[in-house]
Amino acid sequence: MNPTWSGIGALLMFSVGTLLIALSGDIPPFQLSAMMFFSGGLAIYLFFKIRGRDISEMFRAPLQYYVVMLVGVGGYSILLNTAFKNAPAFEVNMLNYVWPVQLVLFSKLIKKQRLKLNEILGMALGFMGMCLIFIPPESQAFSKIGIGHLWVVIAATIWAFYSAYVSGKDFSAILLVPVMLLSGIISMFLHFAYEETILIQPVNIWIAVIALCITRFCFALWDYGMRRGDQVLLSSLSYFLPLISSLYFIAFGIMPTRLEVAYGGALIVTGCIVVNLHRIKILSRKNDAKI
Repeated sequence: MNPTWSGIGALLMFSVGTLLIALSGDIPPFQLSAMMFFSGGLAIYLFFKIRGRDISEMFRAPLQYYVVMLVGVGGYSILLNTAFKNAPAFEVNMLNYVWPVQLVLFSKLIKKQRLKLNEILGMALGFMGMCLIFIPPESQAFSKIGIGHLWVVIAATIWAFYSAYVSGKDFSAILLVPVMLLSGIISMFLHFAYEETILIQPVNIWIAVIALCITRFCFALWDYGMRRGDQVLLSSLSYFLPLISSLYFIAFGIMPTRLEVAYGGALIVTGCIVVNLHRIKILSRKNDAKI
């Protein structure tokens, strides 16, 4: 499988994933997470099994890889699902996409490189957009801002660090099978401890949930693409995710509730593009050379 196309496929699934979470109705976040992890882990297992890979190799990795993947994939997904159940969907979606901005920062820190001027400007724009979304309506105090806003910012930070971390590592995406299994078990215990199981939902909600579970295969595609594919291309395309995802939300009638949210989302989208200008230039030069 071409690793770059794998990464592009993952980005397409990411772009629609948050919409599917928003459309999951009253399904509690831990219940939703458990369903996602078990189905995603099974899909990844079957994929490698069909390809004739040695499944036992999933266990041959340092413990730190498992810990980072458990926090990166498991922690990110659980926090994101929880955020969508505790704050307006459009706001959570836009705040989630501060991760491409943070990805640059973590990548530079890991590689011990200096930030470029456009990267600093892009991160500043993303931070300003995040602040605008956090501004409460005139009738509310900051204390009324939902805990979901905090969860999604933490989730985005975790995912940005994880994406930067795996880009320089050489391990098989099959490690995600035990990681997602463990994440599913943790989610299941949290669900039974703190939530009531909800099974009766309209058909359209179950369609969204099933689609979400199926597309969790994207974690394996993203890992493979970031480690073996064209990182410049994939990083460049990831910065357009906020724009694509927000258009999905608008198309499905999930609109910004306040003008500040719309402005904040626009700043985050702009910041994502500005912070990656040099990568886009590299990509354009590659395309010109091919022509």
